[in-house]
Amino acid sequence: MKRQQVIAIVVVLVLAAGAGAGYTFYLQPSLAKFAADQQFLSELTTKLGSLKKTFAGGKPEAVLARVKEKTQPWHDTLNQRVTQFGIRDFLKIDDFPKTDVLKAYYAQTSKKMVDELAFELASKGVYYQPSIDFYFQMPRPDELEGKKVNGLQAMHWLQTIRLGTSITRMLVDAEMLGIDDLNLWPPRTAADGFTSYTVGVSMWMTMDQFCKFMDKLYSDETMCITINGFRVTNTALRAYPDPPLRIELVFQIDNYKLAPVAKAAAAQAVAAPGGAPSAVPAGTADALLQMKSQRAGGAAGTGKTETQGKEKSWWRQWLPF
Repeated sequence: MKRQQVIAIVVVLVLAAGAGAGYTFYLQPSLAKFAADQQFLSELTTKLGSLKKTFAGGKPEAVLARVKEKTQPWHDTLNQRVTQFGIRDFLKIDDFPKTDVLKAYYAQTSKKMVDELAFELASKGVYYQPSIDFYFQMPRPDELEGKKVNGLQAMHWLQTIRLGTSITRMLVDAEMLGIDDLNLWPPRTAADGFTSYTVGVSMWMTMDQFCKFMDKLYSDETMCITINGFRVTNTALRAYPDPPLRIELVFQIDNYKLAPVAKAAAAQAVAAPGGAPSAVPAGTADALLQMKSQRAGGAAGTGKTETQGKEKSWWRQWLPF
């Protein structure tokens, strides 16, 4: 075989190998992607035809108005219950200033809160035991000597003192005559999102004041307070008709913060075929996907769309897709 023939055969083989490689690594994936895009377009056309058939003659504005009309009572009830399961401003504290000396800020702020409460009790004639801890088991400023304080600690301590002082003022507003002690248990957060703040108090009230206080707690629409137990002791049986009673009371305040995602899911609704809105309960994402898939499947079996009804062109029949 001549040298020119060998070279020609090698060139032909190289060209054939290049053409095969180009088809395998470039043209074949492109054709497969084009075929997948064609299939996706066909599915979208099918779904569009199904939606047009299902919601033919319907007005989106009217459907949305009916859905809002049906779900508005849910919104109102939800907002009312969220408001009731709150704790007012009992934990609200001022924003921390930009300072690195949080220990000094905590000492100054906590002492101011305690002094204001003691002054208010004295000015309103409410007796309190000198040994009562108005820091509510939180560190006193003199106990932090030589210790470091971070932001989370300072916030927790100040919020606890704020809670204790707010509850004490709530008792003062209920015409409490005196207070011997007030304890705050650590808050407990349940799996359902509720946080319970348990309070124990030993105070002095008349029976009439205590009954009014109990009625106010159970009729309060801004807070959810549950009485866990109480004990009433009359230390002056023969003194006068309405003596001050020593009341030892344990109650808890339930707090719940509704997340925005949960609120949206609780109030979400969809429009049923024919324009009648039907509510979808919590866990709407899976329910909506299931409804959409069932609707799309049912529409796909009813008939062919215009694109499906058309036959492929003669030149497409020779392509591998």
